[in-house]
Parts: sequence; structure tokens; C-alpha cells
Amino acid sequence: MSGGNRSKVQTVTDRAGWLARHEEGRKWAKVFVHLRGHTLSVFADKPAKGAAEPLVRVDIRHATVAPLEAARTSKRHAFEVVCAEQPEGAQAGEEPAAAAPDAAAGAPAAATAPAADDGAARVRLAFAGESREDMEGWLSFLAAAAVPPTWPGGFGIDKRPAPFLYSRVERAAQIAAQHVRQDGGSAADARAAAEAEEARLSPIHRLPAIKSVPAWQQRALLLRKLRLCSVSFDSTSSPMIDAGEAEEEAAAAAAAAGGDGSSVPSATTLVARDTKRQTLLELVDVCDTSRTAFNDYRVLDDTFAMLRANLIRALPKPVAPTPGDPDEEEEPFMDPQWPHLAVAYELLLHLVSLDWIELPLKKKVIDPSFVRGLLQLFDSEDMRERDYLKTITHRIYSKLTQRRALIRRVICNIFFEFVYETQEHNGVAEMLEILASIINGFAVPIKDEHKVMLARALVPLHKPASVMTYHPQLSYCMALYVAKDHTLTREIIPGLLRYWPFGNSQKQIMFLNELEDVFEYVRDDDMPFFRRPLALRLKKVLGGYHFQVAERALCLWHAERFAVLMLEGAATRSEMLPHLFPMLHANAHRHWHESVRQLSAHILDQYAETDSDLFETCLAAVPADADEDDGGGLGHLEKPPAAE
Repeated sequence: MSGGNRSKVQTVTDRAGWLARHEEGRKWAKVFVHLRGHTLSVFADKPAKGAAEPLVRVDIRHATVAPLEAARTSKRHAFEVVCAEQPEGAQAGEEPAAAAPDAAAGAPAAATAPAADDGAARVRLAFAGESREDMEGWLSFLAAAAVPPTWPGGFGIDKRPAPFLYSRVERAAQIAAQHVRQDGGSAADARAAAEAEEARLSPIHRLPAIKSVPAWQQRALLLRKLRLCSVSFDSTSSPMIDAGEAEEEAAAAAAAAGGDGSSVPSATTLVARDTKRQTLLELVDVCDTSRTAFNDYRVLDDTFAMLRANLIRALPKPVAPTPGDPDEEEEPFMDPQWPHLAVAYELLLHLVSLDWIELPLKKKVIDPSFVRGLLQLFDSEDMRERDYLKTITHRIYSKLTQRRALIRRVICNIFFEFVYETQEHNGVAEMLEILASIINGFAVPIKDEHKVMLARALVPLHKPASVMTYHPQLSYCMALYVAKDHTLTREIIPGLLRYWPFGNSQKQIMFLNELEDVFEYVRDDDMPFFRRPLALRLKKVLGGYHFQVAERALCLWHAERFAVLMLEGAATRSEMLPHLFPMLHANAHRHWHESVRQLSAHILDQYAETDSDLFETCLAAVPADADEDDGGGLGHLEKPPAAE
């Protein structure tokens, strides 16, 4: 059934008894079937506003759907639906929508059965048709509609499925075991009672493989497996192991705990962990091999509901390390739930990347709240999770153009919170890598909103103390911006000078490297915007105590573009050299490091060759006793380093 419940259906209803009893003299008449939510209604005429009551109205959620061997009609393919009839007035006031009524191809017949043992009337709808595809389509559609919409954890305040924590099941099992012990039972009896209670309450249970059931059952089975995978294991006391090792692991853990079994996960829990992981792997395989399984809104919506329950969560924090050898290298944090999370991320990556899933469906399920929740996960301590998030965000940005502005805005908001509030975030480098790809695709001229992002979100990232952890990515973003628009150097270079680090030589060297990269795109008309602050900053850097910083600053004149702007531009040369000359002169004559002396002397020679008059003027302004006053011109502008 390609069109779902929009196909034509032939049906006849009979309220007197079973269809088999009233076959003689019965004629198959054309009526219309309408499925709204979980209510299946059969009308004698095409339903519309103000239509009469349906001939039959049933709740499909608890129905059984199966092929029908003998259709007792000329149609070759048939199936039946058996379910309880809804009581009168259950849908009072509800009218079928004009565009919703659908008839399905086939010749169904329905009869009201005598009351069942539970006192509820049963309704049989027998459908028959010429096409096997239509029959299997209707079977698949109705079987999926019969899957209850409930989720193990219920629904949260945002009306989305909430994660169900498996520890609740474990806790209930432990309470049952305590009752057994209090009544005088042995530890073995308590353990058995706990496992029995856990198995009874557990929403994790093995279902047949999707490929092993008939095609019409696969959609409903897929929906049930999605609910199974929405259960979260929040206990970190046991590792993720194979089901075959579950019994041995549980026994060893129980023995280590004293044999009572109340403080360790049971074998049922360990098997449930493996069951969930194997089910997730099966879903990834189905996503890769079936072009139609996830190209359905309900299945895709339920899939993303399952992914929300697993992925969008409160991030675990690493346990404080125990005091030990200070030389011992700290191990990276490993999320205990990663065996499940890795497969869930893999499934999400496949769903976002596959081209045969329709874009309108992706747009509905990857809504703004999902994107926001996904980007908030970049704060994860687990580097593997951040790598997956980076790849998935790239795919969403490239596939869904409607989410691009949202992604940029959310990343900027995370940067605002990081710079001005928390000063702590684990995923700044990864988000900057994403922005680098985005910036690389900007059209020229750059839009104003992208310039605002640069000024308000990216340039202030030079301020936090942890800038060294993400500076290479930040510097690359700066270079990409100025490569597209040289006027942005008027924003970036003053920002660098404004957030220049003090007392950290490694940071200063990093900033000098970035300054050199940005200067590759500076033009003569850009220099007036930052000539004076740049001169004052270079003066302090050249007069500092750390020779590596001074040496790196002097190497700026080896960069072709920087040297051209500083030496050949008359206005720049005349304004900046008077500020820099005292430091260059002192370094060339009194600095203790030979490399600094040689570089300083070489730069002075270049200025003397380029503008001898200005050079002589600056040389005359240097006092004859400068070396005695300021200790050789070194370090008089910054505090000396603390004694070790």
C-alpha cells in the first residue's frame, strides 16, 4: 500500500453474527474506512462534515491483524482485523475531517461477534482485494497503528517521551529481595526473587529480528524496538559486557558484595544492556539496507523520540581523581554508557546523511529543540561524543538549509555563556571547527549578521584563560574571515590587542602568530584604524623579559606583508617607528640573547636604508644614558617574573 490509508477499500458490515454464518446471500458493498489516531471507523458513504454515525467504530490499538485464508469472494487476497468495539459516545462530538477520510482498495467485510469472555464486544473487519501489495500495505499500516503510543518513561513537561531509567526496575527488584530476606529466606532465594521481579517489570525484552518476520509486520516491530531502546541505564557500577558473560559477571559481583546481591546489577540487568545494544545495531543495519523503513513520518518521529531519550541528557561528570603519583598522566574521561551512545549516534548520523529519506520529514523531526539539545551536548567530557556531534552537526548544516541560522545562533549563545559566565566548556574547539567550515562557505560580500557574529562571539573568545585549548581553531576562523573581506582586520586586530595576555609567554607567542596570519590580508587603508595601539603593544612586547616573546615579535618583520606595511608605508613608518625605536635600539646593543640582538640590529638597518632622515631623528631622541636608566632598555614596562 503505497498511499497508506488513502487507498480505496471495499467492505461490508454485518452486526448479526460471524461472517462465516451469514455468507449465503451476502453481497460485498462498497463503504469507506476512516482512521483517525487509533480510531477506525467504517462509513456507508464518504464521510464529511456533518456525516452520520459510522457503521462500525473500533479502537485499533488492541487489535489483532492477520491474513485471511478464505475470503469467500472473487478477490484473491484478504485479511481481517479483530478488535473491541468502542462504547457508544466514546467519540461523541468528533467528526471526521473532510480531507482525512480514506478508503482502501479491497473488499473488507465486518461482523460483530458475540460478547467475549471479558464482556467486550468483538468486531471483525474482513478486507479483500485484487493486489497483494495493497493487502500487505494495509496490514502494515494497521499493525503499526495497533502499536500503543505509550513510552516506558512516559512523557515530560514538554510533551516528549521522557527517558526511563533502568535503575527503577533494579530498585524494585532489590526491595523484593529485602522482603524475602526479612521473612527468613536465604541469599539465593533473595537473588532469585530480585531477578524474577526485575524480569517482570523490565521493559527490555527480546523481540524477533526485523528481517525474520513478514514484511507487513516489520513496521510495527520496528516501532516496538524503538520503545525498547528508549530505556536508559543510569547505573555505572557494572561494565557493558556480552550477554554470554552476564551470569558469571553477576555471580562474581554478588560474591564480592557479600552474597546478598542487593548492591550490584543482576544478570537480568546485564542481559538487558546487551539486548538494547544489539537492538540498536539492528536498527542501524535496517537503516542502511531498507529504503522505506524510515521514510515514514511516524517511524522517523518515534526514532528521534528514542534518540532524544538516549542522547539529550544531563552530562555525566568525571569522578575526582584520587591522590597519587603527580607524574602519572591523567586518563581521558570515558562515558560508562558509551556502548549504547555510540550506536545511537551512528544511527542518527545515518538518518541525517541518507538521501533517500525525504527532506520534509527530516525538517519535521530535526526541529529547533532537537538542534539546541544536540549542540548543548558539546560540553561532554568524552572526546568521542564530541567527534560524533561535530560530524552530525556538519551533516545537518549541509542537508537542512532551514536550520543553518539556528545552528549559528545557538553556537554563538554557547560562546556568550562561556566567555561571560562559566569560563568552562569542553567543546569550544569542535564548535570552532564547525564554524570554520561555515565561514569558508560564506558568500562575498559577507552579510552583516556574519560580521556581527565575528565581533560579538568570536573575537571575545580571545579573553578566557583557557584560550590555548582552542586557539588554533580560533585563529583559523580569523584568517578565513579576513581572506574574504580585508576590512574585517579593522575589527580583529584591535580585538587581539584588547585581549592581549599578560604574564603568559606561550599565549603571547600564540597571539603573535595569529597577528602575523591576519596581517597577510591587511591593506594600507586599514592601518590607520590600529597603528597607534599596535605600536604601543609591540613596544611592550619588545621590552619584556622573555626573550622568546621578543624574538617572535621581531620575526614579524620577516613576513613579507608585515614588512611592506611597516617599512614602505610613509604614514605608518613615521607614526610607529618613534614608539618602537627605543626598544629596538636597546635590544640591539644590550640584550643578553644573541638572536634578539641580531634581529633588532637588522630591523634598524632596514629602517635606516628606507628612511634615513626619520632614523636619524629617532636616534637623536634616544638619551645617551638610556642604558644606565632603564637597565639596557629591558623590562621597564612589565613586572619582573616571580622568583622560582
